[in-house]
Amino acid sequence: MKKFLLVLLLLCTFSLAACNNNNGPQTIKGSIYITGKRALAVGKSTTLVANKDVTWTSSDEAVATVTEDGLVTAVEFGDVTITATGVENTNEVAEHKISVYPYSDPALSGTVANL
Repeated sequence: MKKFLLVLLLLCTFSLAACNNNNGPQTIKGSIYITGKRALAVGKSTTLVANKDVTWTSSDEAVATVTEDGLVTAVEFGDVTITATGVENTNEVAEHKISVYPYSDPALSGTVANL
């Protein structure tokens, strides 16, 4: 019985470790970390936050734009990568992937369309 409980505990631990934290950091190169939402509905905005002074760029401004302050606005359905490049060290780069969904329906509150 103890072995069973130990195996069950380990499985639960590994399962939780594999969970996708919706606001956690994404691909990290160097020591820049980005936090923020990973899904937005068209027309919605969110602010990404980095642990250092960075410049922000969007891989596809037709899908989502980003301001110098990290404000991301979803424009069109698709996937986009927002890149943060260090101001003091341009070799430090972090990427944050965001999926843009085509609608935001109040009836779907709590679903991915409203993340």
